[in-house]
Amino acid sequence: MKKVLQITILSALFLIPLLAQGNLTPEQAHQKLIEENGVPGGVPAVTTDDAPVSVLWTSIPNATEPFGRSIGGQIGDFIYVFGGQANSSLALAYQISTGTWVASTVEGTPAYNPAFCVADGELYKLSGSGAVTVFEKFTPDGSGTGTWTTLVSGPSEIMTTQSSIAWDGGDYIYAHSSSYTSPYPSYLARYSISGNSWVSLTPTTLTKRYAGLQFYNGYLYLIGGLVPTGDDMTLCAKYDPMTDTWSAISPLPEPVNFCKWSTTQVPDYIVLVGSGGGYSSYPSNPKIFYYDPIGNGWIYDSDTPAERGLALGFFLPDLDMLFFGGG
Repeated sequence: MKKVLQITILSALFLIPLLAQGNLTPEQAHQKLIEENGVPGGVPAVTTDDAPVSVLWTSIPNATEPFGRSIGGQIGDFIYVFGGQANSSLALAYQISTGTWVASTVEGTPAYNPAFCVADGELYKLSGSGAVTVFEKFTPDGSGTGTWTTLVSGPSEIMTTQSSIAWDGGDYIYAHSSSYTSPYPSYLARYSISGNSWVSLTPTTLTKRYAGLQFYNGYLYLIGGLVPTGDDMTLCAKYDPMTDTWSAISPLPEPVNFCKWSTTQVPDYIVLVGSGGGYSSYPSNPKIFYYDPIGNGWIYDSDTPAERGLALGFFLPDLDMLFFGGG
């Protein structure tokens, strides 16, 4: 069990933008709208109180604004949070050493629903509502602010709001996405940091939107996410870059949805720090599950201190703690 930091702040009311639906059927377009934006005129349906659980959670000051469907990560002395459905221009930094929030630098193209990862001291942001074709990175300056740089966009199939990305610890960032259009194909691509270029790879046969994606010990892991009606939501898989092939791993103990913001890794484990949308037919789930790649098994650890849909959950490597907040 890991120590954790907690932020519990509710999201505000949401506005629903009009979307370009392309060649989707009305049913597919409606599905995409609900997944990408939530319930029109609604708020997350949180059904539990903010009572702490009997594990090592430590509260930190609330953020100055609500956030959800956001991106974030720890770089140096700061925990960064960018974007969100309530305010796509949100830019905050929590300074760990002082315990205070400061304003950070707004994204080059503000968005919510992006894919994100921290790679070699920079925060990468792919696509998102309001920035579907944009791939950019944040380079911190050590004071809570920094600069955003636009990068070469990936293949159109992975430049979607439902995509996820993960860093391999070296030169590559992997991106996964799945389509809303039957037969619901998936896509996989890899970005070279040094070359600022993309290549397409063999995708999984599973359809997984808003899935968790982590690279651990030479393999890319695909965890949870939204699936077509009738598909098994517990199925997970891993990708071997050496052979460009996928294989099944142990399924999740129970169905979960919306995992892209709360799947992370700690030493020896991949962790799902709660999950779910918390609205409509996408229930939130406070359970923290650890996946053991060596034993190929899942372990239920405990619950998050509050049940939140669309919250952020990620590892703080310098503190050996987990962060949980927003939603």
